[in-house]
Amino acid sequence: MDVLVEIELRADAAASIEDFEFLKRMRAEIRRLHAQLNAQRFLNSNRRTNEVARLLAAERKATLAKAAQVVIEKYHTTRAGDVDMARHKLAAEIMALETEDNVSGYKPTICLDFDGCLHRYSKGWQDGKIYDDMVPGFFDWAEQARQYFKLMIYSSRSSKPGGIAEMREWLSRQFVLWAGRGAPGTVADASILTDIDFAVEKPPAFLTIDDRCIQFRGQWLTDPDLTPASLLAFKPWTNQNV
Repeated sequence: MDVLVEIELRADAAASIEDFEFLKRMRAEIRRLHAQLNAQRFLNSNRRTNEVARLLAAERKATLAKAAQVVIEKYHTTRAGDVDMARHKLAAEIMALETEDNVSGYKPTICLDFDGCLHRYSKGWQDGKIYDDMVPGFFDWAEQARQYFKLMIYSSRSSKPGGIAEMREWLSRQFVLWAGRGAPGTVADASILTDIDFAVEKPPAFLTIDDRCIQFRGQWLTDPDLTPASLLAFKPWTNQNV
């Protein structure tokens, strides 16, 4: 019997917090491998990259099989009826990841900040008004990126009543302007608007693109970018010449 099917059949077995954490780690590992696979495909399509993608896919499947087998062995003799719904859900999600990858292709999430990354934001907050145009090049970039990533916009505006609707409306207007600047005879694909989603809370993303952030490299005390002086001197790209 397929180990994935076996997980589902044994979903009513007893489970502990440790089991829950194990499956959680396995799911995170599978998602990491999916993300690596898609990132490699995004770089280029030459033979070397395809070989890397093949190896990553094999590694992912091996991790999935290992997770499934451990669950089978662990619950083979445990009493039924002591259901842990959290474990059941995680097992189902692991199987769903495999199904998504085989059928439609799993896409890791790229979380996009709104102000300063999409919205030009040249004058700052301005009482929360969305007053500026699109940062040049976004839609051209998004046309490529959406083939390999799920694009998710998350902003401090997201929690404001009507904030997501305002951002969505602005994005639609900016698309019309961008499409109108295309080469004569070409028609922009409006489906890009449905491929860009908005999050009401910070999503679990593969990467975040933000104009006000610093990549953490594991060193609080020795990273020169994290000293109080460096942090106080930080300027987003919109203020670099101010």
